[in-house]
Amino acid sequence: MTTYADEDALAAWLEGTPYEVPENPGRVLVRASEVIADWTIGQVLLDGEGIAVDPNDRAALTDATCAQVEQWCEVGEENDIAGYPDGTTMALGAGAVTHLPPVLAPRAARILRRAGVTVVQPGAATTTAPLTVELV
Repeated sequence: MTTYADEDALAAWLEGTPYEVPENPGRVLVRASEVIADWTIGQVLLDGEGIAVDPNDRAALTDATCAQVEQWCEVGEENDIAGYPDGTTMALGAGAVTHLPPVLAPRAARILRRAGVTVVQPGAATTTAPLTVELV
């Protein structure tokens, strides 16, 4: 799996926020990249290494990955690990309702949309296959 952001990009993204780079940045960045890749499958032209060919797309994927980690710093990675879908509401006890955070961070979705990258619900039917280009 290609990681869309590195520790330096994450540190720069989190600068000025109440969050610090997680103790395990490599693992977290891989997991966040998996989320971003899942929501953008077939929407970004990638080279043979899985890196976005267009520099603007590459920057959007990096920023969206960092935004995904930032969300996890706030709400925890548990909703992604547990598999709760976006907008899930759970009843916990008599009348208690908890709204779980979306799997894709709202800020990450905005970054991708503003860059012109279509965000696709994972598992939704699409007419395009993932795009891969071999650069020679």
